[in-house]
Amino acid sequence: MRRIDGAALDATGPWTRRGAYLVARRRGATLTARDVRGGNLSLVARTCRRCGAVRVTWAGRSRIVRLGSKRAGRRTLRVFRAAGRPQGTVRVRTTSARRVAIDALLVSP
Repeated sequence: MRRIDGAALDATGPWTRRGAYLVARRRGATLTARDVRGGNLSLVARTCRRCGAVRVTWAGRSRIVRLGSKRAGRRTLRVFRAAGRPQGTVRVRTTSARRVAIDALLVSP
């Protein structure tokens, strides 16, 4: 499993570093990882009652991941399970003006 930390992601927009997390509170802030190849893609993020949502795009597919949860904490959320080994740019874009905290992307074969 390959871990792509927040420090290795290209940030566009108002992202700030808070401990291990990259945090955004505005819609449209984007994190980008180029040339990602693997079978499964997961997002390591903080969940909470008032957390927002992100749209994750990879290899021509897109999915919205909601980070709102009754139980606050660090979670690993599977975003895509792909047949084969797709390759492409991963974009994580905030879709709400609520708090979003991203730690890393996990890519497994």
